[in-house]
Amino acid sequence: MTAQQIAQNLFDLDKSCRDELHRNVISDENDYTSTFCAVLRHGNYGPGMGQKLSRVYENKFGCDAMLVFRGANQVKVGVWEAKYPRLTQKTNNNYKYSWDYASVDRSKIPHQAISHFTHQLQRQAKAHALGFAAWEMFYNEHAVGTTYRNFDPQGSSCVWWQDAISYQQNQFSQTSLWNSDELNNMLSGSGTNLFHIVFDLLTCKQGEPFALSRDSQKLAVRPSSGRLDEAMSRVSGEDREVFMTELEKELILPIPTRRFDAEASKEMNKFIHEQGIHRYTYIDLGPEFKFEEA
Repeated sequence: MTAQQIAQNLFDLDKSCRDELHRNVISDENDYTSTFCAVLRHGNYGPGMGQKLSRVYENKFGCDAMLVFRGANQVKVGVWEAKYPRLTQKTNNNYKYSWDYASVDRSKIPHQAISHFTHQLQRQAKAHALGFAAWEMFYNEHAVGTTYRNFDPQGSSCVWWQDAISYQQNQFSQTSLWNSDELNNMLSGSGTNLFHIVFDLLTCKQGEPFALSRDSQKLAVRPSSGRLDEAMSRVSGEDREVFMTELEKELILPIPTRRFDAEASKEMNKFIHEQGIHRYTYIDLGPEFKFEEA
């Protein structure tokens, strides 16, 4: 399969999930992401495996899910944070649904309440420093094909991490909460859909390709100096010191070579517990597939 075909297949899967969300077959954000990942790993892409975090652990990447693609002798890694802004829903007081909320930054004295989503964006700097492609994915319960403001009419609306955190830092403070109007404004300049996200990932417009022999079951990753400097310029407070400490060590990603491999499942489970990644999905595109510019 080509990069364009794979990107189209994942986009079609996203559209199918959106349709189920519209019809209340899918109930919420977690159900959407779980359904998407479950169908993806059983797709026609060669061997696929997945693992789900069963309990809440500290999320070191600020993301819901990790998607690992393996080609000929390379690996590409994507991570995303999913949000469900409930565009058609209102509260009992007829206010728009609040999909962001305040969390406490304990690095500030006195402790300061900051936007939870902005804090997640800062934590995603770690993924960028390591060479992963990172994006935000906003689920939409309107019927597929519905045009609504700047949201994608077919599937989910997506924004690359670099664009999302640039928008936040240029437009409002860490303490300001996101809402659907701010999201709509961001999408007007940086919005895209999952087809373009996956296509750019597979054709190396986003994220670094990592060399890995076909029989290797682990990938050791360290940040490049250029990516590290760029990522850390986006981080403030306690996260900056934590990230620098974490990035001094190699990150070891489990790369299964066979489906239903008990040892690989054990390593994947260990990884997602240590990193707080809620879902890890691995797709082997086969020895003929190459990550290269289109």
